[in-house]
Amino acid sequence: MKNKTLVKFLPFFLCLSFYTATASFGEAEPQNSTKDSSESSITNEIDNLKKQISKLEKKVENNEEHTLSPAFSGFFDINVGDLETRKNPWAIGPVELDLEWTYGENLGAAGALVFADGVADVGVAFIDYHLYDHNIPARGRIFFNTGFHIQVGRFDVPFGLDYSFFATPDRETITPPLVTDYIMDGGWGDDGVRIYGVYKFIDYTLYTTNGFNDGMAVGGRLGISPFMDPFRLHRDSPGKLLSIGVSWAIDFTKNLSTNDQEEELIGYDAQINLGNLSLRGEYVNRRKNLDNVSLSGYYVTIRYTISSFPVYVIADYSESEQTGAEKIRQTTYGATYEVNENAILKFEYLNLLDSDTSGLDGLAGNEVYTAKIVLSFE
Repeated sequence: MKNKTLVKFLPFFLCLSFYTATASFGEAEPQNSTKDSSESSITNEIDNLKKQISKLEKKVENNEEHTLSPAFSGFFDINVGDLETRKNPWAIGPVELDLEWTYGENLGAAGALVFADGVADVGVAFIDYHLYDHNIPARGRIFFNTGFHIQVGRFDVPFGLDYSFFATPDRETITPPLVTDYIMDGGWGDDGVRIYGVYKFIDYTLYTTNGFNDGMAVGGRLGISPFMDPFRLHRDSPGKLLSIGVSWAIDFTKNLSTNDQEEELIGYDAQINLGNLSLRGEYVNRRKNLDNVSLSGYYVTIRYTISSFPVYVIADYSESEQTGAEKIRQTTYGATYEVNENAILKFEYLNLLDSDTSGLDGLAGNEVYTAKIVLSFE
């Protein structure tokens, strides 16, 4: 009876065994498929991680590109003149040590330590926050590429054009124009905060500083450069055919509640660049309200570069007058030879055109001959 029962259910067990085996065999492929899918998922995750690492590496490289160790540079000059206008023929001019440093994409600093007549002074020292434009010159021209800067500290105030020639290597002549020497007290450098930038053909700056007297000053400059120089020597250089600017500044008294304006300054400047020839000029009027004194003056400078030699020649005419004083007129003719990247040789003839020089410091006559060699290092 038991054997018959086994025989009776044998087909059932065989079918069940076959079905189980078939099901197990059929499930083998999904296991392999799951394995492949898992491996593919891991591979994708690894690829994504690689991409993220690559992005981080690029970000680090970009930061390293704009994060530099402090860069030091500097200059000094040796000049010689005729004994008719100075006590001794030879003299060493100011020795300047410049510092420029950038950190990351937006932060930087610059400074200039000046040694003159045995005395050390901080000529420039400021912290800079910038967008897009990473140029942070301690001195000289500040309007480069499109960008925006906020600077706090001590800087050369960008009033007019001549502020960009305060440093000896930047000065095309040896003697500054009368506008700088006698209207702007030798050049306006001050402590405060300034913002400046360039957008397309417009450059601008606003600043507030200590000013010329007790109190504070506010001012700015707006410039436009609507045309580019079609004959500029380097097509990748930002050569401007025409630049026009207006500058202004107001010096308030210490008691700001009275809104008394001790001094008011207004200036107009223009510059034309056409290949090897450049022409620039500037007019400045400075009114000292409390003293009821007005100073005004202008200069015009022509420069021509000789392409076949690293030489340029320059001619400058300037005037300055003050309430109750005789007008001063000055002409300057010079030539500059660029010996190499680190040495510049300058020659200059200056004539004060029969002006009364009795009240001018450092001048004993109307004609001055000077030669100067400027050495730069970095």
